[in-house]
This record gives sequence, C-alpha cells and structure tokens, in this order.
Amino acid sequence: MYRRNPRIPHQLVSQPPAVTLKVIFEVTFMDSERRSLYLYLLPVFGFFPAWWTLYRYRSKTNGVSTAQRDASRLSVTLGLIWIAGHLLTEFGANHTESHGLSLLIFSSLWTSSYILIEMGLMVRIWQRRSLQLPGIGDLSRKLP
Repeated sequence: MYRRNPRIPHQLVSQPPAVTLKVIFEVTFMDSERRSLYLYLLPVFGFFPAWWTLYRYRSKTNGVSTAQRDASRLSVTLGLIWIAGHLLTEFGANHTESHGLSLLIFSSLWTSSYILIEMGLMVRIWQRRSLQLPGIGDLSRKLP
C-alpha cells in the first residue's frame, strides 16, 4: 500500500487508488457526452446530428442532457445563420456587376468567422466552460 519516496527516504507515499468499474463507467459516460458535444459543434457537418437530436428528443425528459440540448440548439442556430448569410452573399456576388468581388471576400470572411466561432466553442467544451454566446443564446432558446 505504501512505498518509499526515493528523494526523501524516511517519507512514505501512498499509491493512487485502484480504478473501479464505477470510475470507468463515469469517465466513459462523461467522455461520450463530451464527444457528442464536439460532434454537434463541427463546422457544417455537426449541423445534421444537432438537428436530429433536437428533432428526435423534443420532450425534456427523453434521454438527452441539458448540455447536449443547448449545444444542439446553438449549433443549429449558428448553422442556419451561416448558411443564410453565405447564400445571400453568393447570390449577391453572382447577380451584381460592381460589388461582386467584395461580396465574395465578405462571404469567405463570413465562413471563416463561423468556423472560428465553432472551434472556439469546442475549446470552451475542452475547458469545461459554458457555451453561452451573447445574442445568439436568445435565438437558440427559441428552438424546440
């Protein structure tokens, strides 16, 4: 149970506790929930599993945690805002003669900012912080 510290011979150091099945289950469950949060926040592709989660688990008591529901709502909201802005700028760039290049540049900046926001939210999950975004959170709470 105890072993000697090689640096200080007269001090005893306890060994780490044994890993039990309960600890393994808790870590696996938490990791699977965090993995699903990462999946929802993948730029562009995470929109579809997030939408499916919101569609399938509309009731508040069905098998989805609050964090998963909030991340799904946020991902769907950001995805819809991004696709609307992207389609509008691409449409404008194709149908105008004078501002076509500037709209294409704005479209690329719009897509880059969407990807950076999603990656920033992934970092917030990694840091175990909340996924609140000012202004967007109010829109995402209105989703079912």
